[in-house]
Amino acid sequence: MASDKPKLSFDYSKFDKIEDSDDEEAHHPNLDRGLNQRVIRISRDRKEDEIDTQKSELEAAGKIVEAEKLERQRPLHVGNMGKVVEERTIINSAHGVKDKLVKEGEEFPIDELEGFTKDNEKLLKEFIEADWDESRELCVKHGDALLGECVDGWFLLQALEQADQGKEKQVEKIVKQGQIPSQIRQLALAMRRPPRDLVHRFFDRMQTDEGKKAFKDGVDNMYKHIQTRSKVRKEEKAKAQEAKLMSADSAAAKSAVPLVEAMYDMAPGARKSLAPKGLDPVKVYEALPEPMKLAFKDSSVDLLKEAAEKMEVEVFEREFKKCIDSGLWEEELNSFVYVSAG
Repeated sequence: MASDKPKLSFDYSKFDKIEDSDDEEAHHPNLDRGLNQRVIRISRDRKEDEIDTQKSELEAAGKIVEAEKLERQRPLHVGNMGKVVEERTIINSAHGVKDKLVKEGEEFPIDELEGFTKDNEKLLKEFIEADWDESRELCVKHGDALLGECVDGWFLLQALEQADQGKEKQVEKIVKQGQIPSQIRQLALAMRRPPRDLVHRFFDRMQTDEGKKAFKDGVDNMYKHIQTRSKVRKEEKAKAQEAKLMSADSAAAKSAVPLVEAMYDMAPGARKSLAPKGLDPVKVYEALPEPMKLAFKDSSVDLLKEAAEKMEVEVFEREFKKCIDSGLWEEELNSFVYVSAG
């Protein structure tokens, strides 16, 4: 006869579709990590600035709906993912009408999702660093936040971000601390009680051999899930980058010459039409520091890497942004720009 007793094991598969915009692993194979990170951050900041500018203009013109649609197009990353609202749906339940956010098949209370990280970031980071007794005290004192609906997802994302960066010690710490509220919530679900009512019972149970084993099993299972998910994410990013590079190689196989070589034969208006920000690539190129000028003249990734190592970080990033804005560098493909010889 089937048992009606709720299962205590937590199903982590529902988090498999969670994505973030941390594209630090999507590196060009011929550039070192430091240079790639600078390029990616410059491109990300530029896109953010463009959205902010366009949104401000729309709001100033009273076009609030258009501004909200534009905001939903903003790429998600660690710094802004807690602020984006995808869509709203009103759900009737036995306890009344609940306003929830539906995203990628997952449902979150909209007020918690929008403000959870901002309102509780300090507490959550304190909890990660807490020892066992401090964890108990924090759960008792701040159970409304630490035992809420968004906590499991928050700890999962934090662990994934650290795993992607290879910070295994931090992953272990986050997973262990994240299992405390997770298992309290599981216990509360089984007993049909509010999680805050079960804090003391959970920690008392952890004094027994059975309780310690159950907790360790939960930590081990979650750690394995994080490692598996992180590996899959890296493979997905590598495949996407490989497809992008293959597309770029295919385009480069056609008759093309470096933009630096061709732009002197082009009219100023034609040159500017190739520039994303309307900067004249000739003027930008001629004003570049000599190491960067040599790299763009020869379309040499190795020379660009050497230039980045020799130059001050602020100077390189400033000049490199001009190269992007003038069209000398294709930020989407992470490569030098070529033009058709025909």
